[in-house]
Amino acid sequence: MSDRGVQSGERVGDAGRRRRRTRVWAWWGLVWLVLTSIGSALHWATWMSPEVTRSAGTVFGEGVVKILANAMVIPASPGWIITTRIVGRLEGDSIGVAACANGVAWLLILGTLAGMLWVGRRVIIGPKRPVADRAPRVVEGATPSASPEAASEPSGPDIGRRRLLLRGVVAGTGAVAAMPAAYATMIEPWSLTTARYRIPIQGLPRSLHGLRIAMLADMHMGPRVTREHIISAIRSAIDLKPDLFVLVGDYVHREIRQAIVVATTFEPMVATGKPVIGVLGNHDWYAGGNDCTRLLMNVGVRLIDNQRVFLDVERQVQEQQPLGACLCIAGVGDLLEHTCDFDAALRGVRSDVPRILLSHNPDAAEHPQLLHESPTHPRHRVDLMLSGHTHGGQVKLPILGRPIVPSRFGSKYAYGLNAGPLCPVLTTAGVGMSILPLRLNVPPEIVEIELVDGGDVQPAAGRAG
Repeated sequence: MSDRGVQSGERVGDAGRRRRRTRVWAWWGLVWLVLTSIGSALHWATWMSPEVTRSAGTVFGEGVVKILANAMVIPASPGWIITTRIVGRLEGDSIGVAACANGVAWLLILGTLAGMLWVGRRVIIGPKRPVADRAPRVVEGATPSASPEAASEPSGPDIGRRRLLLRGVVAGTGAVAAMPAAYATMIEPWSLTTARYRIPIQGLPRSLHGLRIAMLADMHMGPRVTREHIISAIRSAIDLKPDLFVLVGDYVHREIRQAIVVATTFEPMVATGKPVIGVLGNHDWYAGGNDCTRLLMNVGVRLIDNQRVFLDVERQVQEQQPLGACLCIAGVGDLLEHTCDFDAALRGVRSDVPRILLSHNPDAAEHPQLLHESPTHPRHRVDLMLSGHTHGGQVKLPILGRPIVPSRFGSKYAYGLNAGPLCPVLTTAGVGMSILPLRLNVPPEIVEIELVDGGDVQPAAGRAG
């Protein structure tokens, strides 16, 4: 081959490589733009414009929109962390922040994927040979020739098999990484379970032996949780046919318009004729505690923040303490909002009356006011505390356990029936989700409790621990 033919072939090859490189970069850029746009649009629809979510729900189903939004948050979480570190406090109402966070996140993800492809190509296929070392390109008028070195280079089917192997490795790695995230965002958060406990209460009136309570907490109506999911949980609680419904807070994520929606979901529960008693959580106070109270009371939910009611021997709710045997059900305000008042909740209750205390936050079990004792102020009697707030950590990993629990006491009160300094504390994993749009090994639940007189505390059949 003449030198002129070789140079011409090299120019053609270089131009082809530049075109291929440009196309590759264009495709990567397009994928980045599409993913960023989808993530930003889903954030806007679920967090900033619930009306859009409801409208979309009429076509696709509200659950589909919110599940997709939750699934997009997981890979985008590094972008949210980086963005909020730069701009300061997270502004959930800013579409600009959402677009920036998604853009940064998908740039990191796609950059990592491109790096994996480049490294994999060099490892599996081998480095590209310099142009001078490659077999010359045959052009018109040139005579093909081949050196022994070129003949020994892998080519054809061999290179094809290696490229197929590379693609399989990349695809397999992506699938393995995606499966847990997909399960944790799209399956487990919507897989309701029932946890059952049989709990002795010292001095429980014989007529109240076997009293069955259905407890729900942490619905978090809002961007992460659908109304249909909450309705499903309420229906499951009704199907248990309890004597009493107990609600321990966080009915909404943080907006009062969400409370308007969620309040109506409790109407079938109230319609059973059984008492529905509850307290507010910290997120309800974020939305407006007084407004949430008014909306829930209007549909028949009895809220007892820093108050108490009594169950008489006929299992009817009494505002005033009966003269005979009864069970006191007291509630306190939210610990994080500094609205707890144990003295107000338990004032005037006879010492012989067994008591169940409702507190959204289980950390209240070690509140100084509850544990304080003096000659003029005897220690309060509490036989059982019912709480939520922790969501069971939402994630439970092998060996590591529950890495994130919103409690001053770590995992002590994260989930299940645990011993407090004054009484047992039962904490439910709750129904919805809050910050993290996922659940892993901590499915949502309703809790069924059977009260019996005396004996040791023990869980019945069902999930525990």
